[in-house]
Amino acid sequence: MAQEQKFSVDWKRFRAISLMDVLQRLGHVPVRTTSKEAWFLSPLRSETNASFKVSLVNYPTHGRADELDFKPE
Repeated sequence: MAQEQKFSVDWKRFRAISLMDVLQRLGHVPVRTTSKEAWFLSPLRSETNASFKVSLVNYPTHGRADELDFKPE
């Protein structure tokens, strides 16, 4: 029987990733931006009105997500 592999996530490094940068590098640009949010057309379907919102405000995290272990599927 194959042994299950576990890996941990470096949450500090993960939280430092800018979703805005990732989307823009993939060719998605916001159609509307305010001081608190950026609105995008959905990258999953064709649409004419923006329905995908990215918060530009860094909210504090709650809980113990840094203790979770994830396993690849």
